[in-house]
Amino acid sequence: MALFARHIFILLSLGLAYGTAVSYTGFSTTTVSDNLGAVLFVICTAVIYMRVWLRAQDHDVKTSTLVTMGLAAPIGIFLATALFGATERLFWVSDSVLTHAPSAKFFLSILRQEVPFDATAKEAIFKPGAITHGWVALWYMAFGISAVIETLSLLVLKALTLILVIWTGPLMWRWLGHERSERGRLVVLLYALAPSVLFHTMAFYKEAAVHLFVAGLMYGVLRSAVRPSWHASVFVLLSVLGLVVERFYIAAVFLPVVVWAAWLSLRSRKLLPSALMAIAVAGVFYFRREAGGTLTEAIEFIKNLRIHHASFQDVSHRYNYDIPYVVAIAKTIMTPIWAPDKLTMFKGVSSLITWGSFFHQLTMLTYLAALVHLMWTRRWFANLFLQIPFLLFVLVAAYVSPWAGRIRDSFYPFFVLYAGFYLAEYMKSDFTHLKAKLKRA
Repeated sequence: MALFARHIFILLSLGLAYGTAVSYTGFSTTTVSDNLGAVLFVICTAVIYMRVWLRAQDHDVKTSTLVTMGLAAPIGIFLATALFGATERLFWVSDSVLTHAPSAKFFLSILRQEVPFDATAKEAIFKPGAITHGWVALWYMAFGISAVIETLSLLVLKALTLILVIWTGPLMWRWLGHERSERGRLVVLLYALAPSVLFHTMAFYKEAAVHLFVAGLMYGVLRSAVRPSWHASVFVLLSVLGLVVERFYIAAVFLPVVVWAAWLSLRSRKLLPSALMAIAVAGVFYFRREAGGTLTEAIEFIKNLRIHHASFQDVSHRYNYDIPYVVAIAKTIMTPIWAPDKLTMFKGVSSLITWGSFFHQLTMLTYLAALVHLMWTRRWFANLFLQIPFLLFVLVAAYVSPWAGRIRDSFYPFFVLYAGFYLAEYMKSDFTHLKAKLKRA
């Protein structure tokens, strides 16, 4: 479609322009110019994606076209920062330098057999982020060690995530009983548009892999809900085991949903899918046992984690820990909250976190609006049940670190399914109803 080709070119150009701007200026720029580039980029990409969303509702769009559109702006930023040699400066944050880059290089040493495969090497394989580190190490081995190669490898993971989100959208529509299920493919535009997700999946974090596994898990679960199969259960199994390694507690909170998917398969007399998902559940408990610790020790660990997170110098106690728990829950869902101090806290490409906050809050409001509407459908209980993982996460995160939006964004492939469903199926009628009420008033 000419519509997509034109907008893909515009998004690529925007990415190149924004990447060039931050590469030239970076951390030496003034606060005003640093944030101005982010504001213009966020507004322009939002207008383009929403324009495509509105015009493509009734078109059958190819997966390759949607993936290209989702990657166009990130690739533009990547090419510009690589050309000007600014990739490491802009995408290697403190965690990258202190944890992820050294771990990836250690994995590379294992692959090259430069270090013995001893207890230290075996321990590294199961450390949080090991899959990301191993993936990047493979790229290092093939193309050399550099921040450019690392960012490129994460963009490949992002492309796989986009594909899974595209596949999952129609399953969501079918499961909810809507005929025009192909509309669901467009939810990927919401995922691609999210500015904070764009930054976190390009920076040397483990977010790209975590999002991939959450997307794979949602695909497997919804596929099982629509039509149980061994194919769906393989996605669930691999995604759960991937999350166990990358971010264990995300795998743990998804356990109720995995058990539900296994029960759906068993009810349909699909024994192999049920067995594979049972292995996924057993894998979570096995790794939990290996980590050791009783329930009392786990509670103590959470308390100590709160103390540790509260000790960070750039974290405000007044707005994060000296607030009522209910407010902390709301902040966990909506963070980051725009504030003047964010203008100097986030610089370079990370300014997208500051200005992407408005987009994130709109996404969460539409996600919640979809849940309200779905409470009046025949799937109301199943939809509430699917919220258990995020609810469990929020209850703990609100106590430990209500400011940690990056960790909360682990659920983004899940959020956009509901947000997209609301935009496609309910928003127009809601606005019509609101307009009528205002006229009567």
